[in-house]
Amino acid sequence: MTEYLSINVLATFTLLLAIAVLLLFLYAKRSRTQLRSSIKLINDLYQVSQSQQTQIKTLERASVTKPPTMPTSDDASKSDSIVIALQARLDTLERQYSILENRTELLQREDPELKMYNKASELVKAGASIEDVLEASQLPRAEVEVLMSLHKSRKPSQNK
Repeated sequence: MTEYLSINVLATFTLLLAIAVLLLFLYAKRSRTQLRSSIKLINDLYQVSQSQQTQIKTLERASVTKPPTMPTSDDASKSDSIVIALQARLDTLERQYSILENRTELLQREDPELKMYNKASELVKAGASIEDVLEASQLPRAEVEVLMSLHKSRKPSQNK
């Protein structure tokens, strides 16, 4: 009978050990699942963080390149500020146009070919003969004739 009791105790002990191993296995599996979901959540949060950081940098760049706006309280001051801004822009454009005009004149004076055409054009306007224009400008005869015919065709329209 003691042998029977020993086998019974041993069987019970083995059964309890098997149940403990099974519970341990289930606990480990559950922990692994929770760990995986935690890692996935951390990765998702990291991606959201990176996306927000990119958006913030984009907004910072946009705010740096965007001209500052003057805060106004009523519509009259808003329209005044718009008029002032437009006037400043117009002044800037006029200065740029003047600079370009001056540069164009300089280039025309410095370019040898343009010098010849300008000189020929001035002589034609002054009423010089075709031979005088040919000699002074050193242009081909056909080009001088074209200049003279252009000048003649413009003369009547300028008098109107």
